[in-house]
Amino acid sequence: MVPAKRASGAKQEVKSFKSLRESVASYMHNLNTGNAYQKLRELRAKFRKKGKQPSAETLAEGLIAYSERGKSYVDEIQQMIRFNELQIKYDIQYD
Repeated sequence: MVPAKRASGAKQEVKSFKSLRESVASYMHNLNTGNAYQKLRELRAKFRKKGKQPSAETLAEGLIAYSERGKSYVDEIQQMIRFNELQIKYDIQYD
């Protein structure tokens, strides 16, 4: 659906979901396929190649192309991660 207050000439749309699970699955699909998330996937791949898990704060750097706000958007996401203590300690090794 088209947002009610979408700026003239803008193309973004929003989608509604029947459940939170569907919403998260769709977002994960976008992260793994969308052009705006290429940098995120590259960052993730670099860490995995070294057998390490990147932090959420590090991966947020890969969201720079997601918003027209660019770096200020990334900074806000990273601040939310820190404020809400969303850093997860992983002990995962990739082959």
